[in-house]
Amino acid sequence: MTETTTQIDRDWWAGVEAGKVLFQRCSRCQAATFYPRFACAVCLSPAWHWQECAGQGTVYAFTRIHRAPNPDFEADIPYVVVLADMDEGFRLMAKLKSGSIGAVSVGARVAVAFEGQAAGRPRPCFELL
Repeated sequence: MTETTTQIDRDWWAGVEAGKVLFQRCSRCQAATFYPRFACAVCLSPAWHWQECAGQGTVYAFTRIHRAPNPDFEADIPYVVVLADMDEGFRLMAKLKSGSIGAVSVGARVAVAFEGQAAGRPRPCFELL
């Protein structure tokens, strides 16, 4: 799988490589936004800044994957993808760290971790707290 860095997500990937999760905070309405965009998802203001996420959230939804979408994921089958409400007010989707797929539930607390490499970069994932 190849990852392409664009002008808008360059800082996000730099954060990942440093072991950090960054999100955008609107300078006008203070909304937290993720995935990286040129303007606020709430008020459309182009004035925003990067902020570091503390890395904890609550499982909003999850799904167990039993068929790999492409060969890069075949070794991980089965795995769980989690959509979490991060404490700062945005949602983040990532794979649940290997080994805890049976214990996940809606409402469970998770923390961001990093594992493996995808296209030469660490992969953000979640681990159960």
